[in-house]
Amino acid sequence: MSEQGARDLELVRRALAGDDGSRRELVDRIDRSARSCLHEIRSPGVRGREQDLLQRFQLAMLENDHRALKSFEGRASLHTWIRVSATRFFLRQVRNSPRESPEGEDILEVSDPSDSPEKLAERRSIANTVRSALADLDDEDRLLV
Repeated sequence: MSEQGARDLELVRRALAGDDGSRRELVDRIDRSARSCLHEIRSPGVRGREQDLLQRFQLAMLENDHRALKSFEGRASLHTWIRVSATRFFLRQVRNSPRESPEGEDILEVSDPSDSPEKLAERRSIANTVRSALADLDDEDRLLV
């Protein structure tokens, strides 16, 4: 564990233990890192929803008795860990929400006509190979990927 990771882990532990100063610092760091991350995501599903997405991410970090924050182990800096978590969260939110046209009408997703059963099976096979390769990595390499 790096020196920065150890300091960040201590900050998270103090905040979870109820230290007000640590909690304020942690919330501020979550906000800054998540805003920075959200600013870099160039998806049409983000525009106009930034504040809502930021609030949802902050709630995700704090809900279920701080389950997400408790998973921070200090192997990476807190900033990096938040950015990875935020990126995954924002992209999942954008992917799972219905897209809207400029007039506010829902856009129907149309499958690619080239998605034959063979293509779908090939994609599944590739995805399974990648999952298997990721499972074989040690924890630090998996975190990096």
